[in-house]
Amino acid sequence: RYPRDLRPVRESARLHEAAGETAAALASWEKLLRLKPDDAQALDLAAGLELTAYLRGRSFLTEDVPTKALEHLRRLAAAARGAQRTRAYQRIAEVYANTGSLAQAQSYIAKAAQSAGGRRAAVSADSIWLVGARMALDRGDRRVARSCLDQALKVNPDNPQARELRRGLSDLP
Repeated sequence: RYPRDLRPVRESARLHEAAGETAAALASWEKLLRLKPDDAQALDLAAGLELTAYLRGRSFLTEDVPTKALEHLRRLAAAARGAQRTRAYQRIAEVYANTGSLAQAQSYIAKAAQSAGGRRAAVSADSIWLVGARMALDRGDRRVARSCLDQALKVNPDNPQARELRRGLSDLP
């Protein structure tokens, strides 16, 4: 049955993850991804574990960007459709924002918003732009925050959170 039946590999990854054995769980997900490189669920879970491992071990000695997690998320964005693709782009943007790469974060927020489509999508484009604005504000970049809020209001002029934040930014220099 193996390697066509990937259930044992998937179950092994889940069991290791449940036991808190991050390295073993990642090894199982990587094995599954070698056999089935576009498995969206495996990419999503492996990216989450890579991010967790990165955050736990983060110090001035670690790399600036969790490269492996970003690799999984980019592959997920390419393999996934709909809300899962949108969420992958959003997670990439969050990683870049948290590592101080606002230009790259904004680029992925734009991709997430484009992927989301209109206001009736599972994740609305205006809400994604709002997330981008908040990430920019967290980093102290009001120019990028204004730009994201303008995009949110372009998609949905009635978004009360975007209107309130934009009004607040208009009062600041």
